[in-house]
Amino acid sequence: VEDDDATLRRLLTTPGPPVLLDSLGGWAGAALARCGAWDDAPGWADRWDAEADAFVAAWRGAARRVVAVGEETGWGVVPATASGRLFRDALGSLTQRLAEDADRAVLVVAGRVLDLDEETR
Repeated sequence: VEDDDATLRRLLTTPGPPVLLDSLGGWAGAALARCGAWDDAPGWADRWDAEADAFVAAWRGAARRVVAVGEETGWGVVPATASGRLFRDALGSLTQRLAEDADRAVLVVAGRVLDLDEETR
């Protein structure tokens, strides 16, 4: 299911087999669009906060194993556009919130896995 928030939240909160969420960036981009962020619509930031809060709550209450893939948008060149910076910051914040509640967080670079939980102990 692509960019369908209601279906994704239902998958998270319904028992079943593991689910792969690929990717957090796709969800964040679609949510920012729903909120009116790209047009700087009045109140978009409050709507984004509510969407992100609902997603994090569904993540915390997941009734199945969930593996989420998140892009590291802050590792490259600073985005030249305001919307690029907004996306980078929103996705980074969402990823941090999810990692706080995850059983395990890993970074995969060039096919190598770095266990971020081991690095913080």
